[in-house]
Amino acid sequence: MTYETLPKNLAETVRRHDRLFYVHIPKTGGNYIKKVALQGHFQPESSSGRGMFGAIARLFGKDEPQSAPLLVNGGHCVCAKKPLDIAKYNRAWTTRCADNPASRNSLVFSVVRNPFDLLVSMYTYGYPYRRPRPEKPKPELDRHGFPFSSFDEWIRAYCDPEYPWLVGYQHRFLFFQIFDDDSGCVPHYILRTECLDAGLKELLHPFGITPKVSDNHVNPSRTGRKKDFRIFYTDELRELVERKCERELRAFGYSFDGHDERVVIDPSAIRYNPHTDKFSLSENR
Repeated sequence: MTYETLPKNLAETVRRHDRLFYVHIPKTGGNYIKKVALQGHFQPESSSGRGMFGAIARLFGKDEPQSAPLLVNGGHCVCAKKPLDIAKYNRAWTTRCADNPASRNSLVFSVVRNPFDLLVSMYTYGYPYRRPRPEKPKPELDRHGFPFSSFDEWIRAYCDPEYPWLVGYQHRFLFFQIFDDDSGCVPHYILRTECLDAGLKELLHPFGITPKVSDNHVNPSRTGRKKDFRIFYTDELRELVERKCERELRAFGYSFDGHDERVVIDPSAIRYNPHTDKFSLSENR
């Protein structure tokens, strides 16, 4: 890793904040971050604005303690303030970043993943649907079913703009949740699942936090080792995703065979509006 792979304003931006706020995009290594790399570093929910005690504190006009540094898990929150019509689906994206007082004046970060790989993970775990698990029934999620019999069918459905995908915002743009009503990317910096250890180290070192490193980034709550996502694709399916996710691939520097050299991404050049689906990417990035 060289200096050129890091945003030039990284050190200056980090110095302006005394805590971090994590926006978790589903299937991008969240369990690895919480249960392995940063285990024990996250502030308890009771003081991060989440949970019952956080709600009571807000009721009396009190924010969370201002001890620093703090690492706060915002969960699968959405960064848009205007309501997004996701009420029928309650597996993720049910809270707003702006409603969590811990997000104010924090250095906000998130993690993205190669769209080709992300779609394989979503299929494996049934996201945003839910693969039936008789041992752990959840009627509010199971009612949607998992209407796909193969990866081929899954990809064709996702790449079909007319398919009634369960979460339309995700259907239009995989990383919709990190953008606000004015098309700005709320996280100051974006890390990659593919080089997560290196990105976390660079981002958290100024805060005195040293992530734990693991050679196995498999979801700690499941078993098995990760396969190369490319084996799931035929040439036709690859071309479908290249057309459908052209904006995500271009915005974050991904391709079917990998990604560009950036370890920590400054997303200020990326503009996307989750309400209108309008996207732009400036040349200065």
